Amino acid sequence: MSNANKIRLLINHDIDYEKWDECVDKSLAGKLYARSWYLDLIAEGWQALVYDDYEFVMPLPVKSKWGITYLSQPTYCQQTGIFPSPYKNIQEQFADELYNKFRRVSYQLNTLNDAAAFNKFQSTEKTNYILHLEKDYESIYKGYLSHTKRNLKSAQKFKVAVNKGMLHSEYLQVKKQIMGNSFSTSDFALLNRIMGFTVSRGNGTIYSAYTNENNLCAAAFFIYDGNRIYYLNSFSNAEGKKNMAMYSIIDRVISDHAGSKQILDFEGSVIKSIAWFFESFNPVKEKYFYIYSNRIPVIRKFIK
Repeated sequence: MSNANKIRLLINHDIDYEKWDECVDKSLAGKLYARSWYLDLIAEGWQALVYDDYEFVMPLPVKSKWGITYLSQPTYCQQTGIFPSPYKNIQEQFADELYNKFRRVSYQLNTLNDAAAFNKFQSTEKTNYILHLEKDYESIYKGYLSHTKRNLKSAQKFKVAVNKGMLHSEYLQVKKQIMGNSFSTSDFALLNRIMGFTVSRGNGTIYSAYTNENNLCAAAFFIYDGNRIYYLNSFSNAEGKKNMAMYSIIDRVISDHAGSKQILDFEGSVIKSIAWFFESFNPVKEKYFYIYSNRIPVIRKFIK
């Protein structure tokens, strides 16, 4: 059997979840987005490319419209791609299968995948930020950029208090009030599913910030998976932005986990102000790639 024939396209109910998760566990990249339970939450009916007996796997967040199945990167899922990352020649075989089986692909690889192997696709480099927390808090704090230290002092002046734990229903209610119609019904429902599932399992938590008058002004939701803490979602109201509350929240998370083997995964952002916020804590930059192909020109504008 040739290597190319070792790659199978499996629909959801044919995937062996136990073998899948064992394979994903071997990856050195962030694993959350490839966990079977997480894919079930964010990409119902997801499919997969599987190499041999689950030696390598590639989650496929499929969607369908007008009888056409295509790939679209889900919300709250920064990186997918091949887990664990194989040699380039096997990545090229995955890329060929992906290209041949789906006429439209909008997809993000993980940091250990080689974009050169996916040369049939258009690709865009993107940036993720991670902060290793093995040093003690004082050493990590010294690495903060100067304006971050100033903002933390401002938050102390405003007497911002950060607590761990709040009801995710309260979090979503306040976020909806702040965002209004820009927080779509579908995004609300998806985030509610993710938060409800992970908080109940004990690997999702919310840090919340309060003013000196005990008014909620900012909050952030994190998922713990393996040795990573994923900064998945957040909000600040006008008062929270004024008193630099989000700086206090991130600083508290770092303080709580300093000296551990954990990695704070900020995820990335194409919004410069948010990217600058992440960079202000002096994280390490990781690059990953968004790949795209659309060979359905007649209805291209209707599929998003």
